[in-house]
Amino acid sequence: MTGIQSYVYRSRTLLDGIGRAAQIEDLTDPAWLESHHILESGQHLVHRGAGAITFGVDDTSSGESEVPPETVRTLVSRYTRAVFDVSDALSPVVAIQLVPDKQAPHDALDLAAKLLVAARHTTLPHLAGALPHAAVACTITGVPATTERRRPDGTVVPVADEALRARSRGRDWHRERQEQWLSAAPLPSGLEFALPTSIDALGRSESVTSHIAVLVIDVNDLGAILASVEHRDTATVADALRGLTNGMVQAMIDRVAIAVTVREEPDGTAVPWVSGAPVALEFPLHRSDSDGIDEIDDVDANDARKWLLPIRPWVTAGDDVVLVCESRIAWTLAAAVIDWLDSADTAHTDEHDPRTRLRKASPVFGRDDHLAVTVGIGIAVVPVGYSLAAAHDLAAGLCTSAKQTRRLHHSTDGGHIVDWYRGTADPAVVLSDRADPGGGLRPYHSPPPWQPHRSNSATWEHLLTALDPARTDGIRGTGTWADRRSWVKTDLRAAALASDPTTESLDGVIAAKIAREVALTGTTLPTPRLLLAPVPPTWAPKGSIVVDVIDLLDDHLILTDHRLDPAPQKDPAEQDHPAAQNHLDEAQS
Repeated sequence: MTGIQSYVYRSRTLLDGIGRAAQIEDLTDPAWLESHHILESGQHLVHRGAGAITFGVDDTSSGESEVPPETVRTLVSRYTRAVFDVSDALSPVVAIQLVPDKQAPHDALDLAAKLLVAARHTTLPHLAGALPHAAVACTITGVPATTERRRPDGTVVPVADEALRARSRGRDWHRERQEQWLSAAPLPSGLEFALPTSIDALGRSESVTSHIAVLVIDVNDLGAILASVEHRDTATVADALRGLTNGMVQAMIDRVAIAVTVREEPDGTAVPWVSGAPVALEFPLHRSDSDGIDEIDDVDANDARKWLLPIRPWVTAGDDVVLVCESRIAWTLAAAVIDWLDSADTAHTDEHDPRTRLRKASPVFGRDDHLAVTVGIGIAVVPVGYSLAAAHDLAAGLCTSAKQTRRLHHSTDGGHIVDWYRGTADPAVVLSDRADPGGGLRPYHSPPPWQPHRSNSATWEHLLTALDPARTDGIRGTGTWADRRSWVKTDLRAAALASDPTTESLDGVIAAKIAREVALTGTTLPTPRLLLAPVPPTWAPKGSIVVDVIDLLDDHLILTDHRLDPAPQKDPAEQDHPAAQNHLDEAQS
């Protein structure tokens, strides 16, 4: 099917987009095919993937005619009609390949794939989804409205049947997956939690921030890997890959869950907080309190009055994961996925673990001692209210660009790779800037344990360690550099963005600041050696890891584990705000 991306991401709301992604997954689901009576006797499912499906049909004709048999034409008709019933914005592209008696089935599949590629490039343009002149637009999506609904307050709103179907499917998918993911998550007892279906409160903390992040996670080199998979293993591998994406989502939800701690407010109310370091970036969860819930509302009726986790899986299809989250936890979630994949060797004895299942599905995915799967991750941080579709396009572009960089440097810098952008900008402009890296070292490589790092460039681990407040040799050292934020974000950043910064020049700027602090205050600051990692000129003719560390200084919360650190938390009213720290720094200057 073509048009999948525009169909899924053209929605203006999160719940609608979730439903659209689930509908695409349904179109290749064996249970859906059966419930819609797509397959008849002599017809069977051969292979299915993200937005693609292969059927086998028994042919009793002579095979001499160039016209496909009636049974094939009828199957194509039934299936394409079912696709159009979902949305006329989706375009089925069909290739039909006869399999002679003496031809191997996998050879026929290869020929059909080539026919399909050719057919995709000859698809005729159409006006599906276009808005006619003076037509009433759907309140949810903006496409032509086909019906109307009355809200609980009496307001009548125009909507499209397509949007109502997607929203209904989104609620079903949300309930099914939420039960699965949250029942396995290590959340505190005594409170009810839910995953958000509305974006309004996801990234808002009063007087602090109002940003969300869209993460796009994609398996590296999957096309080349699948090309070496035996045809008899393709169905097993496809199912195992779906299990892997679900496992990645579970790992991220678990990472948030273990950071949730319950604190008592002055009025005695128990409120869950997302805890971490630095404490100035911690935030409380929002509560779903929508009234008058109906089929137009973004909130699911079953989630009313529940505490909403700051993470929302959006698309989990094939090897792709797309999710929306509070911006402050985006980089920790990226690290959680990488850590989960890299720790596969510890789970190789668990037959139910998705990493084990993928290894056993085909030897190309690794051996018993490791899972040979790495990912590319793109992160787009945007204000709440910004177009989700545009944010997705930016994150997807960053992911694709990072993977291309990885391929160019694969001999020295393989493994996982991560890139991000904070702000609203044309993806084309952002990606063109990546070709001339003057703003840091992005993208960052993260070599897995089984693949040694062969270059001397700074890695993803260097970046995260430099931001660790527990490290005095980082830039967030409590009581040291954390109290010199203004100098770090101005003088040090300017030095890092100089025309030709070197380790020696940055070291000199820091040494001068340390000497000044000794002279004025008597305080001896530790040298943040983690910022001064050697960087090959081919990676960063301008800038350094310093630029990226400063970029994340006020927007990267390192989540703690409440199971390991049960120490009492600091009263939220006493927490330092970054702005207050700025004033302190300026006063000291």
